[in-house]
Amino acid sequence: MCVKTLVEASAAFHQGAGIGRYARNILTKLINASDDEEWVLVRAPDERAAASYFDPARSNRVKVVTLPFSRRNADRLWFRMRVPVDIRLFGGRGDVVYSPDFTAPPMLGVRRMITVHDLAFVTHPCHTTEALRRYLEGAVPREVARADKVAVVSQATRKDVVRLLGVPEDKVVVVANGVDDRFYQAAPLDGAARKRLRLPERYLLMVGTIEPRKNHLNAMRALERSQVGQHLPLVIAGRPGWGHERTMEEARRLVDRGLVHLLDYFPDEGLPGLYAGAKAVLYPSWTEGFGLPVVEALASGTPVVTGTAPALREVGGDEAVYVDPGDVEGLADRIRHVAELESSDADRARRQEWTRRFSWDTSTSTVIESLKTLSRR
Repeated sequence: MCVKTLVEASAAFHQGAGIGRYARNILTKLINASDDEEWVLVRAPDERAAASYFDPARSNRVKVVTLPFSRRNADRLWFRMRVPVDIRLFGGRGDVVYSPDFTAPPMLGVRRMITVHDLAFVTHPCHTTEALRRYLEGAVPREVARADKVAVVSQATRKDVVRLLGVPEDKVVVVANGVDDRFYQAAPLDGAARKRLRLPERYLLMVGTIEPRKNHLNAMRALERSQVGQHLPLVIAGRPGWGHERTMEEARRLVDRGLVHLLDYFPDEGLPGLYAGAKAVLYPSWTEGFGLPVVEALASGTPVVTGTAPALREVGGDEAVYVDPGDVEGLADRIRHVAELESSDADRARRQEWTRRFSWDTSTSTVIESLKTLSRR
């Protein structure tokens, strides 16, 4: 039976990192997985997005529908005001609705599957904006309640969804992030590339949006205490997000001392080389639903120092080094340790082997089976 799935694909088109990368990987695999499904990818334009990040192959099986209103207005209409304007008015009929993001538009009488990436707005409310927290506190529990299946990105997030939102365990499936093959084949950036980016030959690395949850402030404080920054500076690759002011002020102070290098924008295709060339990756985040930089760094063969959140322990296993994100002196000790660490080929191979359990193919298969099950009911 040909199943027609309507997908809320706005994140794939308009978000550069995080959920956007997850959505692009899952949707690309879904579209290419078989020849007997139809996909309607619905996107709401985002005036804040600099460009579209996603260009799916179009065919008689794949249709892209652009809504006549923005993502912000879509959120207001469907999830703040809760006006049940049926998405079939724009996208046509569908047998099932799927979203790789937290929310999916209304399609009355049709079964649906959404994705919960984390519940940080519940577990760590101080690490999100007040406006976003209020929005998520209202929208996410309602979306979860009316979904027939809830995908989550880790076992840790699964436990949170069951415990904190009261969702039956059999309603939740794990659809984890995966690792692209390009990370396993990564080689450090060559001298010309480093010169163009003004990068040192040896460096520590942090990847991710500059916002309080990622804990850049404590990472920089620990770097300064470790006294290794002069010969092993910290490269921060990520754009400023909300609440970045204190972090950026501290970063500029350390830039002047040669301890920090800022890469405001770094193209996604260059990430493997950036990871592979790092002495170690720091990711002392306060909380995560998964922690993609951890597995991508390990897949590149690079040591990782990360926080103690359950999801980070889950994705790092025995191959990452853990530290309480609030323990600046402990983080400084870990930085000193990795600064002196010499990784062998066996060490790199072991890290890579660990991460092979995180597969986009496996996650895509789980989505396909879930959508087929929903469409048969």
